[in-house]
Amino acid sequence: MFPKSVGRLADVLAVALRLNKARAQCLAGIVIGVAESKSVLLAELATRLPGNATTTSKFRRLQDFFLEVLLDFNAVAALLMGFIGKLTNEPLTLAMDRTNWKARGNDVNILVLSVCLGDVGLPIFWIDLRMAGNSDTPCRIGVVSQFIELFGVDRIHVLVGDREFIGGDWFSWLIAEDLPFVMRLWENILLSSKRGTKRYARKFFHGLRRGEFRQLDKRRGCGVEMTVVGVKTSKGELLILACHGLEGSAATEAYMRRWNIETGFEKLKSHGFYMESSRLQGDGKMELLLAALAIALAWTYSCGIWSIEHVAPIRFKKHGRPEHSVFARGLMLLGELLHGVAKNMRRVSLFAFGIVRAADAALEK
Repeated sequence: MFPKSVGRLADVLAVALRLNKARAQCLAGIVIGVAESKSVLLAELATRLPGNATTTSKFRRLQDFFLEVLLDFNAVAALLMGFIGKLTNEPLTLAMDRTNWKARGNDVNILVLSVCLGDVGLPIFWIDLRMAGNSDTPCRIGVVSQFIELFGVDRIHVLVGDREFIGGDWFSWLIAEDLPFVMRLWENILLSSKRGTKRYARKFFHGLRRGEFRQLDKRRGCGVEMTVVGVKTSKGELLILACHGLEGSAATEAYMRRWNIETGFEKLKSHGFYMESSRLQGDGKMELLLAALAIALAWTYSCGIWSIEHVAPIRFKKHGRPEHSVFARGLMLLGELLHGVAKNMRRVSLFAFGIVRAADAALEK
């Protein structure tokens, strides 16, 4: 079942990403191997690649893939948007954040633009910053511009980000593009008052009770004029949000979806594929690995949605939390399929590989 699965996925990837047969088979083997083993270690993946070659040869083949392949990341994004298009046609909430870690000599720092889907964030564009610290405005503009150029600004409902993603040039560009955004501000940032004086942002929201919000219209901060919303969460935390295109409770609800990107990182890392355990080093390798993991995540999540709708809903425990996530359900379904033990094997297989072909077909529309 496993060699046949690699071949079926490779056929789609070869067309969608314009790869030759050998490269497409290698990428398909990585995607399926990661979903099956929940490991990104090349030594582990090499044991799962189909074929009669020795494990040592397969390991070298994987090394060559990460050394030599130049992937079209726009094509990867288009394929991922094909998966998303099968799940929703509504304008999308995009979340921007960084994921970084140090392990086994790796010093990784990746800026990621994700699409918020249900309880997860799916990476759509990313860039390895190749240095420690925050991203700069050109990098942020670059990843958002890629999305707009490929899919259009109308596909975006709102862009959300944490306190790292503020700044006059950055906000000015977003406003000039008329791109709705909600970004969290630091409490000590200076905002203009109605009298023209400047005060710390937190002082405008003194006295808010839990669950309450207060809106300030047309206040100047970070060098631009914007709407500012303050909300006191149920836990007593004060959130101060810079907004354009959304206001009041809608802005608050949009910002809360930012946590999807954190859960998406969890699925890529310690709660899923263990990306942070990779020993890959060198320019471009982590970006290539993230492309494979993003495809695996999109495929897994789509299978989870299908399983909930057509097999059985996720049960809730006594404390009110779900028994497992949509991602975990999809991972179980793919695992059963790849090991040949899934109930209604033909039906599951038709869907699992049909959703990949459908995502590819969406590229032509």
